[in-house]
Amino acid sequence: MESASTSSRRSSSESTICNDMHAQTGDIEHAQPLLRPSTSDSARYEKGARQSASTTNRRATSTHDGDDALIVKGVRVGREAVLCGVLLTTVTMLLLFLGIPTVLARLLYRDSPYTARPDPIPCHSHNDYWRKEPLFSALKTGCIGIEADVWLVEDDLWIAHEESDLKRGVTFTRLYVDPLVELLEQRNAFSPAQGWSTLGVYESDPDQTVVLMIDLKSESHDTWPVVLDQLQALRDRGWLTHVGEDGHVHRRPVTVVGSGTSDFSTLAANSTYRDAFFDAPLDDLEGSPYDATNSYYASVSFRKHLGFAPSGHLSGDQLAKLRRAVAEAHSRGLKARYWGSPAWALNVRDRMWRTLSDEGVDLVNVDDLQSFRDWTTRRRLEQAGGR
Repeated sequence: MESASTSSRRSSSESTICNDMHAQTGDIEHAQPLLRPSTSDSARYEKGARQSASTTNRRATSTHDGDDALIVKGVRVGREAVLCGVLLTTVTMLLLFLGIPTVLARLLYRDSPYTARPDPIPCHSHNDYWRKEPLFSALKTGCIGIEADVWLVEDDLWIAHEESDLKRGVTFTRLYVDPLVELLEQRNAFSPAQGWSTLGVYESDPDQTVVLMIDLKSESHDTWPVVLDQLQALRDRGWLTHVGEDGHVHRRPVTVVGSGTSDFSTLAANSTYRDAFFDAPLDDLEGSPYDATNSYYASVSFRKHLGFAPSGHLSGDQLAKLRRAVAEAHSRGLKARYWGSPAWALNVRDRMWRTLSDEGVDLVNVDDLQSFRDWTTRRRLEQAGGR
């Protein structure tokens, strides 16, 4: 009798353990007891299992029928979360593929600290007007090339990359011409007999010219005459590089270069005096009329001319192509320049800066001015140490 009673209590206890475990795992459809339960307990178990299965089916139906959720590896994920993940991945891949968009430079890149006498360095300030201090951010870094995108609006020259970004008051004269005139007046002396002296903006190298590249966005025929008119203050003071009646190029503190929609025939029309030069196509110089008397830069898109270099290393064919183009530009007295070279990741960008510089490219298109100046400083120290 005692054994039977003990067996009955044990069976009841084990049935309770089974039910407790099943209650804790109600989402599992076919939970099995550790030991066989009693008849009455089996009935309760079967009833609980049916209720659990019904709940699970309702959940599955709700998840399956809902349009705002997906099941990813057994986990219910909102459709919005999936779309955000896809968008983030796409943006990340674009950044790695295209480099950091220039538009972010103003937000991400450190601004250069002022230096009393910056040394000129071979950088071209790409889309300069996006900087915290247009013109001056480049000059205090030492850049010898500055780029401004120009639109003809209401008979004036407005500055912006896209037409939708145009703002009243952000003009070519206000951002570039007037500040250059004021800066050069501080650097130079005037005499009634000889006029203004022609020292450049850099005290450490007063013979260094600064290129003001005007990237025309509107039609050249109507826009270029307005450009020439607004350069008059620099012209009157003798500060524009020009070709005189003798046919020779006379270097001055500012060299104006027309790019974008600029028309070569318009820039080269005046055969007796010319104080603006063309941005010639670096990839199409052979058999062309471009030389130092009508052009200054010879530029091309890196990707268009050389293709892809995601690691920052150029193949043998790419190097040969680059060397031919640079040699052709130099034989014509032109400055070779590539735009759109790899800019991300940073080690890839630095590697490409070194390759372009080593191969004789005269100016490097730069978004992060401070980093390029730091890199140039290290490079000069390395070169000096190797002598």
